[in-house]
Amino acid sequence: MPDLNFVEDPNHNLYQASFGSIFWRNFVAGFSRALGGLVVTVVIVGLVTYFTFKALWPQLQPLINTFTQATQNLQETNRTLQETQSSLNNLNSGFGAVGAQPGAGNGSAGTATQVTPPSALSPSALNQLYQELQGKNGSQ
Repeated sequence: MPDLNFVEDPNHNLYQASFGSIFWRNFVAGFSRALGGLVVTVVIVGLVTYFTFKALWPQLQPLINTFTQATQNLQETNRTLQETQSSLNNLNSGFGAVGAQPGAGNGSAGTATQVTPPSALSPSALNQLYQELQGKNGSQ
C-alpha cells in the first residue's frame, strides 16, 4: 500500500532529472507501446487470415486441385519427352553406323544405297527406316 503521507520534493522537476533517468523511462515506455502494437497487429492479422481462408477455401480447393493435376501432367509429359529423346538418340547412334558406302552391309556388291543423315529424318521416318533395316538384317 502506498504511503499516503509521502510528499514529493517541490524542488524536483523534469528539468532536474538526469539524462539516464529520462532515457530509461522513455525507452521502457516506447518499447512497451511497440510490443503492444505488435501483439495487437499479429492477433488482428491472424484472425482476418483465419476467417478469410475459412470462407474462401471451399472455392479455392478445386482450383488448387486442378493446378496440382496440371503440374503432375506436365511433369509426366516432360519425363515422356526425355525418354523419347533418349530413345531417338540411341536410334540415331545406331543408324550412324550404317554408312553411305555403295553396297555396304546389304549383301549386294553392285548397288548403291542412299542413306539420309539421321538428323534430317522425322521420328516416323526413323521408325520406318529402323523397321526396314531390321527386316534386311533378319533376312541374311
